[in-house]
Amino acid sequence: MKTFLRNFPISFFSKVLGLLGFALVVKKGIHVLGFPTWFGAIASCLAIVIFAVVAGMYAAKCITFPKVVLEEFFHPIKMNFFPLVSICLLLTSVLIAFSLQLSFYFWAVGTFLHLSFTFLLVSMWLYHPHFDINHMNPSWFIPCVGTILIPLMGVEFGFTEVSWFAFSVGFFSWLMLFTIVFYRLIFHHPLIDKLLPTTFILMAPPAVATMSYAKLVSLQEIDSVSRMFYYFSLFLMVLLLLQARRFWKSQFYLSWWASSFPMSDVISATLLIFEKTHNPFLFYLAYILFGFLTVLVAWLFYRTIKGLWNRDFKAVLMTDD
Repeated sequence: MKTFLRNFPISFFSKVLGLLGFALVVKKGIHVLGFPTWFGAIASCLAIVIFAVVAGMYAAKCITFPKVVLEEFFHPIKMNFFPLVSICLLLTSVLIAFSLQLSFYFWAVGTFLHLSFTFLLVSMWLYHPHFDINHMNPSWFIPCVGTILIPLMGVEFGFTEVSWFAFSVGFFSWLMLFTIVFYRLIFHHPLIDKLLPTTFILMAPPAVATMSYAKLVSLQEIDSVSRMFYYFSLFLMVLLLLQARRFWKSQFYLSWWASSFPMSDVISATLLIFEKTHNPFLFYLAYILFGFLTVLVAWLFYRTIKGLWNRDFKAVLMTDD
C-alpha cells in the first residue's frame, strides 16, 4: 500500500476530470437531448464520489510523502497537472448548481486555488532553469482551461469582473501556448507514448471558451465569436480523430484519461450551439459524439480498474518504478 501511495500521481485527477466532464454532458443532455434524470444522477454521484476518494488519497500522500509531492510539483512535466485539482472543484461547482450556496463554496475555493496555481506555474515557466523545448506538451494548456472555466459559475454568482479577468488570462495564454506547442510538435521529437493522449487537450480551450464567452455576454443568439471558438475546437477534434490509428498503437497509460474531458467540452459546446441555432446537424452530431464518449469513458474505466487490480503501476500510475 505504501508503494502504491508513494507512486500515486497528481495526474490521477485526470480520471476525475473525465468523469466530471461526462457527468456534465449527461446533465446538459437531460434538457437538450432528453436523457433520463436517473442517468444524470448516477453519473454525477459516481464522479463526485471518485473525486472525494482520489482527493483523499492524494491528501494522504501529501502527509505521508511530502518530499515526493514536492519533487512532483517541481517536475517540468508533472507540475502542469496540479491545476487539475482546482478544475475538478470548478466542475463540481457547475455539477451541484442546484444548491447555490454549496456550489459557491466549491467555485470560490476552486477559483482562488486555480488562479494561485496559474500565477505560480507561469512564474516557474519563466524562471525554471532546466526547461527544454521537449518538456513542452499539451498538458501546459491545463491552467488555461481552468481559467476559461471560471466564468461558467462566476457570472451566476455576480463576479463578472473576476470572470472577465480569468477568461482574458486563459484566452491569451492559450493563444501563446498554442503557437509554442505546435512548433514543438512539428519541428521537434514526437511526444513519448505516455504523453501522446495529451494532444486531445488542444481542443479543450476553444470548446470551453465557447461556453464561457456565451455566459459572459449573455447571448440569446450565437454570434460570430462563439462560432469561431466552437468550429475551431471541432476542427481540432476531427484532426485528432483522423490520427486514430496512431493512437490505437499506443500502450495504455493513465494519460489516456486526458482525451475524455476535452471530448466532453466539445459535446457540451455542440449542445449549446444547437440550443441557440436548432441546427439538426448539430443535434445528430451531439448524439454521435456522446455515443463515442460513452464507449471511451467505459473503456478507460475498465483499463484503469484492470491495471489497479493487476498492480500494473507502471501503466496506471505512469511511473517507471
